[in-house]
Amino acid sequence: MQENLKNDKLKIGKYEFDSRFILGSGKYSLELIKSAIEEAKTQIITLALRRANTGEIANILDYIPKN
Repeated sequence: MQENLKNDKLKIGKYEFDSRFILGSGKYSLELIKSAIEEAKTQIITLALRRANTGEIANILDYIPKN
């Protein structure tokens, strides 16, 4: 049964994810979010639009991998 779970991908529209872990970025520092993304190897991240400060120095989008 464990083997079946490893091969059970999450599908959302045309996207497939190996993990069902969803990381929320709500109230943590940008440095902590960066570390959590790297350590957890999460593929899905939620974020509040207010944290996407495009054009400013501290932008959460800079910490999220493009792929």
